[in-house]
Amino acid sequence: MNFKITKEAPETAYRNAKRNNVKVKGLLIANPSNPLGTFQDRETLKDVNFINDKSIHLVCDEIYAGTVTKGDEFVSIAEVIKEEPQMQPRLGSSGL
Repeated sequence: MNFKITKEAPETAYRNAKRNNVKVKGLLIANPSNPLGTFQDRETLKDVNFINDKSIHLVCDEIYAGTVTKGDEFVSIAEVIKEEPQMQPRLGSSGL
Protein backbone atom coordinates (compact mmCIF):
# COMPACT_ATOMS: atom_id res chain seq x y z
CA MET A 1 0.00 0.00 0.00
CA ASN A 2 1.25 3.48 -0.87
CA PHE A 3 -0.67 5.80 1.48
CA LYS A 4 -0.22 9.51 0.85
CA ILE A 5 -1.84 12.53 2.45
CA THR A 6 -3.86 14.49 -0.10
CA LYS A 7 -3.92 18.27 -0.03
CA GLU A 8 -7.67 18.17 0.47
CA ALA A 9 -7.72 15.76 3.44
CA PRO A 10 -6.40 18.11 6.16
CA GLU A 11 -8.50 21.01 4.83
CA THR A 12 -11.64 18.85 4.82
CA ALA A 13 -10.93 17.56 8.33
CA TYR A 14 -10.37 21.13 9.55
CA ARG A 15 -13.65 22.35 8.04
CA ASN A 16 -15.56 19.36 9.45
CA ALA A 17 -14.09 19.97 12.91
CA LYS A 18 -15.04 23.65 12.82
CA ARG A 19 -18.54 22.76 11.62
CA ASN A 20 -18.88 20.48 14.66
CA ASN A 21 -17.54 23.16 17.03
CA VAL A 22 -14.27 21.30 17.64
CA LYS A 23 -11.32 23.60 18.29
CA VAL A 24 -8.43 22.44 16.13
CA LYS A 25 -5.08 23.04 17.82
CA GLY A 26 -2.75 21.22 15.48
CA LEU A 27 -1.98 18.73 12.76
CA LEU A 28 -0.13 15.50 13.55
CA ILE A 29 1.82 13.79 10.79
CA ALA A 30 3.49 10.41 11.29
CA ASN A 31 6.25 10.01 8.71
CA PRO A 32 6.85 7.21 7.98
CA SER A 33 3.26 6.28 8.61
CA ASN A 34 2.47 3.78 11.31
CA PRO A 35 1.69 0.89 10.81
CA LEU A 36 2.17 0.98 7.01
CA GLY A 37 5.71 2.34 7.05
CA THR A 38 5.18 4.43 3.92
CA PHE A 39 7.05 7.70 3.51
CA GLN A 40 5.52 11.06 2.62
CA ASP A 41 7.34 12.66 -0.28
CA ARG A 42 8.59 16.24 -0.40
CA GLU A 43 5.64 17.53 -2.48
CA THR A 44 3.11 15.98 -0.12
CA LEU A 45 4.83 17.50 2.91
CA LYS A 46 4.71 20.95 1.28
CA ASP A 47 0.93 20.68 1.23
CA VAL A 48 0.70 21.00 5.03
CA ASN A 49 1.44 24.71 4.69
CA PHE A 50 -2.16 25.47 5.60
CA ILE A 51 -1.14 25.27 9.29
CA ASN A 52 0.13 28.85 9.03
CA ASP A 53 -3.13 30.07 7.49
CA LYS A 54 -5.11 28.39 10.28
CA SER A 55 -2.65 29.37 13.05
CA ILE A 56 -2.40 25.81 14.33
CA HIS A 57 0.57 23.74 15.46
CA LEU A 58 2.36 21.12 13.40
CA VAL A 59 3.50 18.00 15.24
CA CYS A 60 5.58 15.46 13.34
CA ASP A 61 6.29 11.92 14.49
CA GLU A 62 9.38 10.76 12.61
CA ILE A 63 10.54 8.23 15.20
CA TYR A 64 10.57 5.29 12.78
CA ALA A 65 12.48 7.10 10.01
CA GLY A 66 15.75 5.40 10.88
CA THR A 67 14.38 1.90 11.21
CA VAL A 68 11.65 1.52 8.57
CA THR A 69 13.40 1.73 5.24
CA LYS A 70 13.04 -0.27 2.06
CA GLY A 71 15.35 1.82 -0.05
CA ASP A 72 12.87 4.71 0.01
CA GLU A 73 14.23 8.19 0.49
CA PHE A 74 13.04 9.71 3.76
CA VAL A 75 12.36 13.44 3.76
CA SER A 76 11.92 15.16 7.10
CA ILE A 77 9.32 17.89 7.46
CA ALA A 78 12.11 19.98 9.00
CA GLU A 79 13.98 19.87 5.66
CA VAL A 80 10.89 21.00 3.78
CA ILE A 81 10.18 23.85 6.20
CA LYS A 82 13.77 25.01 5.98
CA GLU A 83 13.64 25.06 2.15
CA GLU A 84 10.19 26.62 1.77
CA PRO A 85 9.91 30.23 3.01
CA GLN A 86 6.09 30.13 2.98
CA MET A 87 6.22 27.30 5.53
CA GLN A 88 8.36 29.22 8.02
CA PRO A 89 6.46 29.82 11.26
CA ARG A 90 4.81 33.20 11.42
CA LEU A 91 5.50 34.73 14.79
CA GLY A 92 2.80 36.96 16.11
CA SER A 93 1.69 38.39 19.39
CA SER A 94 0.61 34.92 20.53
CA GLY A 95 4.19 33.67 20.13
CA LEU A 96 3.18 31.03 17.58
